[in-house]
Amino acid sequence: MDHYCPWVGGIVAETSFKFFVQFTFYTSLYCAIVVAAAIMCLESKLRTGHSTDGLAVGALVLAVLFGLFTLTMTLTSIRYILLNLTTVDYLKSKNVVHQLAIRVPRGTPRGQNYNVITYPLPISTTSPDPSRQTATYEVSSARDQLATRTFAIVRTEMGENPWDLGYYRNWKSVMGDNLIEWLLPIHESPCATHESNESFYEMGPLYQRLRARFGLPDVSSEEEKAEMKEMESRLKHGIHGR
Repeated sequence: MDHYCPWVGGIVAETSFKFFVQFTFYTSLYCAIVVAAAIMCLESKLRTGHSTDGLAVGALVLAVLFGLFTLTMTLTSIRYILLNLTTVDYLKSKNVVHQLAIRVPRGTPRGQNYNVITYPLPISTTSPDPSRQTATYEVSSARDQLATRTFAIVRTEMGENPWDLGYYRNWKSVMGDNLIEWLLPIHESPCATHESNESFYEMGPLYQRLRARFGLPDVSSEEEKAEMKEMESRLKHGIHGR
């Protein structure tokens, strides 16, 4: 969620921001057409010597007001899209510092400028039955250890945006992949699908720069497979050992 907009009577968020921009854009175009039609009507009245049409004057004034308003909202929203920021994010973008968890190989030690944490965290139980307590722990640990991940906790510099993909990719992540999707409200924003494996939202170039800045080792696909095989082997030996 970004914020509640009283002008559209609803919430402007990742699932509706694209449609909000399209709505304000087409509204501003409609107002421009009304302005042009009202001016032509008034010009015709003046040229033929007829009295000024009050309806045309009223339409012109309202169209100018709403046209400027919706055009301003459209241009502002496009700027937010190109920067990959929401309205609320933009208001604090200059002073915000993000704290990110970046995955590193298991066993990576703590650094001078960052801490490390391994998930899942150790399980603790307060069951009064010792046998039940042990059984619960073993089942959970055998399942969870296959998903063990280690993360380095790092902080960005003030004003850095980890989700800035660049103007073009930012635009496509919100408006869609082609011109038809940009102009017509037919599909939701690609960023709302949450298909990235690295983060809830796709990370930009700053993600790799943070790795280099803090000297964090990357996790290759081969290393990940080796970690999984090692963990599966330990679990099998542990089960057979019992």
